[in-house]
Amino acid sequence: MQVSCPLPTRLKILANQLDSGKILADIGTDHAYLPIYAVQNKIVERAIACDIHRPPLQSALINIEKFHVTDQVECRMGNGLAVLTDAEIDVISMAGLGGITIRTILKEEYEKAKKANSILIQPNNHEADVRLWLAEMGFKTLDEGVLKDRKHFYQWMKVKWDGKIRGIDSFTAHYGTFEMSFFDSVQLEWLTKERNRLQKALQGREKAKIQLPKQSEDDEKTIAKIEGLLKK
Repeated sequence: MQVSCPLPTRLKILANQLDSGKILADIGTDHAYLPIYAVQNKIVERAIACDIHRPPLQSALINIEKFHVTDQVECRMGNGLAVLTDAEIDVISMAGLGGITIRTILKEEYEKAKKANSILIQPNNHEADVRLWLAEMGFKTLDEGVLKDRKHFYQWMKVKWDGKIRGIDSFTAHYGTFEMSFFDSVQLEWLTKERNRLQKALQGREKAKIQLPKQSEDDEKTIAKIEGLLKK
């Protein structure tokens, strides 16, 4: 009897966003939980668990054997999408990586990234850098949102290349487009926390008499925008 692979909250929500397909390439796979879950639940036919470091892949191999999916999930060590052939570009996931790393991976293998049917991204940080690059390089946001795992909030976005260059403002780059996903209690909690963080930063600069007029103006605009969303 096959044992189902458990997923932490941040990956469980991502799994629900995965498109069905022939191949899932999970970049920065770590323990390979998402690829294992995807094949066990028949979201994809097979998966490739990719990582640039050997120790995570060793953990991944242990789990692949543990959950009896050795015939459906393989491990590859290498940098980003470089380990994949063009024929293996289908559904791509990148979770638990820094935003700058994700941007670099997509930039270095841009032609491959363009061919993906969907790319699911969950950066640990620098979300604005990721969104700005995606918009400038012709990727359309299919859906996006925010999730909470323990005390941490993670933004995720699902994109696909369509070649259309888009301009997005600073607020959208940092926080996304809320009309594209269900406005739920997690988003409300996250936005409240963000508003409080910005207010505290403003007050701290004022108390220390630090003059950053442009930063303060931007923070005030963001706070006003967030408060408008919280009132909806």
